[in-house]
Amino acid sequence: MKPLVVSSFRLIVIWCSLASGAFGQSTRDKVTLLDEKTGSRTRVPCTVIDHTGEFIRYRVREDGPVTVKRSSEVISIETPQVQSHIEALENYASGQTKQAVSLFEQALKEEYRDWVRRDILAMLVKCALRQNNYAQAGNRFLILYQSDPTTQYFKSIPLLWRT
Repeated sequence: MKPLVVSSFRLIVIWCSLASGAFGQSTRDKVTLLDEKTGSRTRVPCTVIDHTGEFIRYRVREDGPVTVKRSSEVISIETPQVQSHIEALENYASGQTKQAVSLFEQALKEEYRDWVRRDILAMLVKCALRQNNYAQAGNRFLILYQSDPTTQYFKSIPLLWRT
């Protein structure tokens, strides 16, 4: 019996086919919801269409109806991120803010989902605040607010309160 030999090119083609199939399916995101009446948690494999400060809209199946829930019911969302977004989060967590800003800006160019772009903008606001660049933080927050006036990121608003 001959051993199975698969060229690296063939493996790449197979992996790309599987990955595109997986990402093309409607189950690439996972939303954990809280039932406010019972307190139970439900994890929903789906495709998030939008997530604002008021609502989350998602589809469980690509051809299925859109489900709308209040954002207050959302515990967490797991979603694929572009590589620059992943690296930016790692840099931010390790205190490398300058590198994180560059990578978040790159991620903003690569990411097409508005709700994920708002998350990236919120992180850019945090980076600007960490760098004491209040003008930049304000400009970034304004873009975020214009995209979603009900934003869930109001706690990131760059305001200095003095008494």
